[in-house]
Amino acid sequence: ATQLGSLAATTVFSWGRGQGQIPELYMDGSPLPAAIRSLEVTSQVSLVASYEEVRSVLRQKQRDLGRGQGVIMDGRDIGTTVMPVAALKVFLTASLQERAERRLREFGHDISLLPQKMQEMAERDRKDSSRQHSPLSIAADAIVIDTTGLSLSEVVDLVIKHAEAVCHSKEE
Repeated sequence: ATQLGSLAATTVFSWGRGQGQIPELYMDGSPLPAAIRSLEVTSQVSLVASYEEVRSVLRQKQRDLGRGQGVIMDGRDIGTTVMPVAALKVFLTASLQERAERRLREFGHDISLLPQKMQEMAERDRKDSSRQHSPLSIAADAIVIDTTGLSLSEVVDLVIKHAEAVCHSKEE
């Protein structure tokens, strides 16, 4: 944990421009590798996230990335711990089965692995909700959107609708 905390402290995160000039996160001067979303990495997230030595460093780096500008972040404690005063907090949820099916499709895995994937995801939810530091919880002022049965474009439309409402209320 201490070594991971030291590594996190020396890693430099910044914004860069990807294809089509879309902002993307850079790590030590290079775009984040696609492997960041791989099963190998995501299966270790709960363990690493339980180390306060890592969390405290990354929490501040995430805040620094969002300072002074609008930013979209995803994570299990963004609205409660990392950006608790964000103008808009959206908590996306879906049934365990839906989430597991999506993850299997994302990685091109056979649907026969569904029971195993559901068990893994339920265990991660349990660990993240009960960890000592920054547990997974829904911010009191978050907009909760149940995405079960919705397409990606439907979810995006809902989030945009809420973002526009926040922007319009600030103009008044």
